[in-house]
Order: sequence, then C-alpha cells, then structure tokens
Amino acid sequence: MTTQEELEYFYYYASQKLSSGDREFSLRELFNQWQARSSDSAIHQTDLAAIRASLEDLNQGESGQDADVVINKLRQQFNTTS
Repeated sequence: MTTQEELEYFYYYASQKLSSGDREFSLRELFNQWQARSSDSAIHQTDLAAIRASLEDLNQGESGQDADVVINKLRQQFNTTS
C-alpha cells in the first residue's frame, strides 16, 4: 500500500530530477529509477530526513525560492545555458 510519505518522497525525487535539467526519461523510467534508488535504505532515510526538514521549514513560514530562479542563478554561476 502506498503511503503519503512514499508519495512525497517520489514527488521530491522527481522534482529534483526535473530541476537538474535531466528530462530524458519517461514517467515509467523515472519511477523505475526512484524505485531502484529507494531500495537503498541509507539513501532513502537521508532523503526522507531532507524532505522532513524542508516540510518543517515550510510549516515555519520559510517559502524558499522558486526553482526557476535558483536554476538561473546556477546557470549564471557556472556559465551554462542547459
């Protein structure tokens, strides 16, 4: 049975892949990558801790930055367009 935590973890993983510019995959391939990665419990626990910390930041009023703004800053910093 799928839990809310699993859905949040997959959403976080998918968002990170997309924001990194890695868009050469289907939804099924993305799911398979996530599933293979999430089978490593040490990585899974580290990622879950990061998600929980981010959610706590949101609950405390931290709004973060828009992903497009961050990506553009990184592109400028590393002098890249893709």
